[in-house]
Amino acid sequence: PPPSLVEISQSWKELNPDWEYRFWNKNDIETFLKTYYPEFIPAYNAFPHNVQRWDAIRYLILYKFGGLYVDMDYECTENITPILCNTECAMGLEPEAHAFRIHVPYIGNAFMATVPEHPYFKELIDTVFCTEKNSNMYSDLCELILNTTGPCMTTQVYKNSNYQKRVTLIPAELIAPLT
Repeated sequence: PPPSLVEISQSWKELNPDWEYRFWNKNDIETFLKTYYPEFIPAYNAFPHNVQRWDAIRYLILYKFGGLYVDMDYECTENITPILCNTECAMGLEPEAHAFRIHVPYIGNAFMATVPEHPYFKELIDTVFCTEKNSNMYSDLCELILNTTGPCMTTQVYKNSNYQKRVTLIPAELIAPLT
């Protein structure tokens, strides 16, 4: 990643010293998939765009190990523990300005936290990996990504989820105050 993103990511380490920080590189991801999800490797590799693989892998990692996933361009300004205590699964909301393609709440995938094997994350994985996707049905690349692995997909899964009451939605003002 570029130095500016590495610098921003340091804020998470500095303000959350009790948390383990892990950056997943390509080798780590390949080993993870071979070890825990070999059945998903063909579907994972079949995604036509890297960003879809980056989206998909975060759901698998969080489902398996739990923890917090944050995009590298998110800066931490204070300890995250108080926001996440007393929740088993949390999804960050996108700013309303981002919801031009979907009605609010617009549930992002740039900030997600969960305990291992949370059923909402199982629903995300089932949607990403176990449904037929016709990439020809989307008018552009952005729409394809948003709907197959990104925030439109996470929002749709949440709307239909049997586990909504077990998912805490974190307001965008707390995690993504800038659009």
